[in-house]
Amino acid sequence: MGSRRRGGLQVVVCLVLTVLSLWPVAPVERILSMLAWGTRPVLLVGRPLWGVGHSFAADDEDQARWEREAEESAFLEDWVREQAVPRSVSSASGVALHAEAVGRPEGKLDSLLVRVWHPGIVRVGMPVTTGDHYVGLVERVRLRQGPEGPFEDVSVQLITSGQARIQASLMDRGAEGEDGRFVVGGLLAPEDFELGPEREVLAVHHPSNRKLEGGEVFVNEPLDGGRDAAWLANGFRLGTLRRAPKPEEATRETLLGVLPGVDFESGLYQVLIHTGWTREELGPVHDEEVQRGRWVTIQRAPYVDGAPWREGFKLIQGARAGVQVGAAVAHGVRIVGRVTAVGPWHADVVGPGDSDFAVPGIAVWLHEGADSATFVMGRLRSLGRDAEGRVLLRWPATLAAPAGEPVRARLYTGSGDPGVPRGLLLGEAEIPVGPGPHVLVLEPPADSDVWTELRVFAFEEALR
Repeated sequence: MGSRRRGGLQVVVCLVLTVLSLWPVAPVERILSMLAWGTRPVLLVGRPLWGVGHSFAADDEDQARWEREAEESAFLEDWVREQAVPRSVSSASGVALHAEAVGRPEGKLDSLLVRVWHPGIVRVGMPVTTGDHYVGLVERVRLRQGPEGPFEDVSVQLITSGQARIQASLMDRGAEGEDGRFVVGGLLAPEDFELGPEREVLAVHHPSNRKLEGGEVFVNEPLDGGRDAAWLANGFRLGTLRRAPKPEEATRETLLGVLPGVDFESGLYQVLIHTGWTREELGPVHDEEVQRGRWVTIQRAPYVDGAPWREGFKLIQGARAGVQVGAAVAHGVRIVGRVTAVGPWHADVVGPGDSDFAVPGIAVWLHEGADSATFVMGRLRSLGRDAEGRVLLRWPATLAAPAGEPVRARLYTGSGDPGVPRGLLLGEAEIPVGPGPHVLVLEPPADSDVWTELRVFAFEEALR
C-alpha cells in the first residue's frame, strides 16, 4: 500500500507541475523560484561540460564577419542620431537636445518616453521632432539619478493623442495664409481612407477650406498667442493631406486626414527636443549621450527547456545578479534572446524563434545605390521558424520600404524597448515592397547556437 501511495502521489505531483509549466501561477512561481536556489551549486559543478558538442570556429573568415558586424553596430548608433537632425527645415534658433526613445510611459501608446542627459533644461510644452517631422510636445519631466549621474525621463504627448492639437498649414514653410489652415491632432480610422489597418491617419479639425485636395502639411503656429512653445516647430512636416473618398456619415461633410511620414507606434528611435534657449543662456552643453545601461556576463544553464517546441533557455543568475524582465541577451553584437521571467537565482529567456520574441528593428541595405544606407522598420515579432530553421518575423510595414523591388538587408535592433539597446544583429532578410503587413524570412547569423560568452543588458529601467 505504501508504494502505491507513493506512486499515486508522484503522478499527482507530475500532473501539477505539468499544468504549472503550461499555465504558470505567479505566486506559485515565486515560491518555486525561492526554493530552487539549491540547484545552482549542482549546475556549477557541471560547468566544465557545458557546450560539449558545440563548436566555436575562430578562423579568419569568422573573425572578419564578427568585426564587420561590430563596425555596422557602431555605425548604426551614429546614423540613428544623425537621422534625428532636420535636413530641409530651418528650425527656430536655440539649442535642440538629442533624446533616445526608451519606452512608453505607463503603457500609453500615444506617449513616448525619452531620456535626456542634461537635467534642468527641458520644460513642459517644448516641441519634439525627428528629422523633418513633427512628433509632439513635452508633457512631463522627471528627474532621476543613475550610476553615471542625474538624468531626466521626459514624456512626450504624441500628435496621435486624442488630446493633442497643433495648428498647421498647406502653405510653404512658415508662410501665412487662410485658405489652407487647420488644426491637426488625434487619429482617424484608416479604413475611411481605404487604407490598411496598419496605417496611421492624423485627424484634421476646423479646416478653413473643406475643398482642399492635398499637399504637404507643415506646423504653422502663431508666434504670439500660441500655447506653449509649439511655434519653435514651425516648418516641420506633419505629413500629406488626404481626402476620404466618402463623406462622414454623421455630418455628411468631407473627411480630411494627414498621412504622417513617421511610424508613431513603433518607429520613433531618436528625437530632438527644441528648447528655445540660446547657447549663451545655457552655457556649455555637450551633445554626447551617456551609454544607457551596461552589459553583464551571464551563464546559461546546461539543461534543455521542458517544452520541446520552445527554443528558449534558462540562466543560472537572476534578480540578485541584476537580471531584469525584458533584457536582451547577446553574444558579441548578436541578440540571442530576451528575458521573460526572473527569480532571485534563475531567469527564463525566449529565443528569436519563439512566438513571444519581439524587438524594434533597423534594416541596413546590402545593395549599392540606395537613397539611405538604412531604414527604420518598427516592431518585428517572431512567428516561429520554418522547416529550414529560418525565423519568420511579422513586420507591420506601417511605412513601406523605400524601394521599387524587394531588397536584401541585414537587420539590427532599434530603440524603444527599455531592455534592448540599439545595434544588436538579428540576421539577414529580403525586405518586400508595398504596404504591410509582411512576413520576413530571417536567416540568422552563422554559429548562432552559442552556450558561452553570453551577456545580459542591465538597463536603467524607465520610470513607470
